[in-house]
Amino acid sequence: MHEPTYREALRTAWNITTAHPFLIIFGLFSIFVGQVGLLDLVMKVGLVGTEGGRMPLWAMLPSLGVMETISLAGFTVQAWVLLAWVFAIIIGFGLFFTFVSVSSHGALIHATAQYVQHPRKEVLINDAWHAGVSHFWKLFGIIALKKVAIGLLGFGISVAMLNAVLYASAWDAVLFILLFIVALAAGMWVSFIAIYAAGYIVIEEYSIGDALRSAWELCKEHWLVSIEIGITVLVLNILAGVLALASLSLLFIPTILLWATASQLASSVILFQLGSFIAVGLFVLLIATVGSLLSVYTTALWMDLFQHMHRRGIASRIVRRITRS
Repeated sequence: MHEPTYREALRTAWNITTAHPFLIIFGLFSIFVGQVGLLDLVMKVGLVGTEGGRMPLWAMLPSLGVMETISLAGFTVQAWVLLAWVFAIIIGFGLFFTFVSVSSHGALIHATAQYVQHPRKEVLINDAWHAGVSHFWKLFGIIALKKVAIGLLGFGISVAMLNAVLYASAWDAVLFILLFIVALAAGMWVSFIAIYAAGYIVIEEYSIGDALRSAWELCKEHWLVSIEIGITVLVLNILAGVLALASLSLLFIPTILLWATASQLASSVILFQLGSFIAVGLFVLLIATVGSLLSVYTTALWMDLFQHMHRRGIASRIVRRITRS
């Protein structure tokens, strides 16, 4: 039986992304769930030693001065009612956005599975969406567990780093390095299990408990393959980020031209602001497009390889090279 290669998986993921443009919509919303792979872990590790590494963004709002701008002294009944409505709308929007994001993540997994199992059959957007909605609570549980685990690991690394900086002893430095390595390995393991558990839930209709147990076993059997795929996807994320930053200068060229024209027209502020607005709008559109395509592509790549690992198994590329030599 032919054993799938990473190159074939990369090609399959590209075919899924280009052949079904409607998946970009799901990809856009699934970005807010977190990239499928090691990007969440890398971003958390990158915040080590900062408040972002020790606590989530919503817990940092007071230190950011958000709540300081609201003076509760002298609030009338009408003001309290208005404030309650504002918070209710924000919470409602957040809940709705969470529902759409998690369901879109499930829809991407379902669409990938349908394409891999039936390449000649059209992937239907309604079927994919209904599959994502029907698995919302299970996927939400997996994602929540992953976020909590990654957050705790980031908190632990940050505390260890602050301890090493404050006391500056050799033992504290060694302890930080050891904890950093252990936390990084544990974070990678958590990320892989979350990916495979989501595949078991949407594709195989497993419960959360069965999905986690099966994902654990699959990760044990393919730990080296998982690391290789994770690094590949991480490199793709980095390259996409570099491409977006490189495009930033090109998108701001209209602003520069309009600014030069405005200066020639004797302080035409409106023209300068218009150019700035256009450039920022184009940049946001570029980031959203690249992020959506990357979300679809990485999800398709992971789920294609997941199905091969689950059903037939995949040998590590490193192991194949060693056995051939």
